[in-house]
Amino acid sequence: MLHTLRNVVNNDSLWFNILKGLQSDFRYKSVSTDEIVNYINQKTHSDYTYFFHEYLKYVSIPELQVSFQNENDKSLLNYRWVADEPNFRMPVKIKVGDGNFRFIYPTDQWQSMDPKNDNVRNVQVDKGFYVELSIL
Repeated sequence: MLHTLRNVVNNDSLWFNILKGLQSDFRYKSVSTDEIVNYINQKTHSDYTYFFHEYLKYVSIPELQVSFQNENDKSLLNYRWVADEPNFRMPVKIKVGDGNFRFIYPTDQWQSMDPKNDNVRNVQVDKGFYVELSIL
């Protein structure tokens, strides 16, 4: 889970400063999950509450569903999250065909992209993300 968050933050300098800060700012203290989440949110200037809720409060991991569609001589890739946490919106890196890994920003609603790649049906999730990939 933490490695996934590191990849979502996508800034190793910031990530390691957060880890060092957790150690120094909370040394010799008992802390709650909410305190840690708030600390990370504050340091990243982002709200990752949805992320912690999904990974800590539910048993199943988030599922990235993808499907394929041909439209006007284009091959489209459709994608969405299926997760227990409402409004789960974690960015994730995927690779389509022989292309490079790039971030997409799924939500619980279907979205489409034209990967401009002949081999659109070959989709991979970067190994730094603890998610399930379902190809429909």
